[in-house]
Amino acid sequence: RIIIFNKADLLSQEEKRKIEATLKSKKYDFCFFSTKTLEGISELKEKIFQSAGVIRIYTKEPGKKENEIDKEPIIMKPGSTIEDVARKISKELAKNIKEIRVTGPSSKFPNQKVGLNHVVKDKDIVTYDIASQILADEVAHEEDLQTLHDDITEFVKDLKKSLK
Repeated sequence: RIIIFNKADLLSQEEKRKIEATLKSKKYDFCFFSTKTLEGISELKEKIFQSAGVIRIYTKEPGKKENEIDKEPIIMKPGSTIEDVARKISKELAKNIKEIRVTGPSSKFPNQKVGLNHVVKDKDIVTYDIASQILADEVAHEEDLQTLHDDITEFVKDLKKSLK
């Protein structure tokens, strides 16, 4: 439960201080808000989100800077793992992940390399490196095509020899 004081722009700093002291002593969750000046809007959004029982996970492409994260978070339940996040993005993503890095509350240091069972926390930034795996698959496919081409070329040579 959140107590919201609307019309905060009409309260003096002294009135806000007294109200805040009283509510904090009783351990109430509250915020001051003004629809006129939008004072307290970010604090109100945060409190509402925290009371919803979900977490926000941001994603970032490999090689991008920390400030180049996706603007829209992926909404997950607390206790979700990296694999859960990957599945929410794409059913196939979890199968093709080569490397996962996390920056944020659940990591011990920025860009920590983690596994699929790593439990994420609110406001984590997750980087999935699938490009290396896709590139490796494409190289293997190119090699298969080259082998097939060589086999067909050899077959055509043998066929020409046998027809002479």
